[in-house]
Amino acid sequence: MSFQEIITRVESSQEWKTWHAAHAGGFLAHGFMLLDAPNKDLWQIGYFCPTTDRMTTFMVEPQNITVGPEAEVMKDESGVLPLNLNEVQIDELTAMNHANKARAVTFPGEHVLKVFFILQTLRLGTVYNITFVTQSLRTLNFKIASTTGTVLAQSGESLVQMSPGKKS
Repeated sequence: MSFQEIITRVESSQEWKTWHAAHAGGFLAHGFMLLDAPNKDLWQIGYFCPTTDRMTTFMVEPQNITVGPEAEVMKDESGVLPLNLNEVQIDELTAMNHANKARAVTFPGEHVLKVFFILQTLRLGTVYNITFVTQSLRTLNFKIASTTGTVLAQSGESLVQMSPGKKS
């Protein structure tokens, strides 16, 4: 099912209609997916409400839609931006292929343990924000343009910060 079809399914649900009636001005902010076996069919679709400054997540499974509680949002200085579906022109598998190719070149030899992505709009545009967590406890992040599949940004960071110990 395409991302647009997932959104149509959410916005046709009674759960979303009830939420939307109580959150005027709320908008689609992101789609999140953890790419592992237990979560392979679970999309988490986030809608942001500017008046409450909170995000509500709709969990979309093949046979079910459930609504999570409103939550505070991590955001940068640009705030939470609406996700424009017209800018989503490639699917998540195509974006993942572009990220995997870039990862193989930029971070060869890193063994991936987990992968997740967030489809969202940032200041640099609408992106698949793809993160690989590696066996060496690093996160490798790739921002892939949702229109073309171009790698717009990439970074690698250690999850563990080693600090020098005291000598006795």
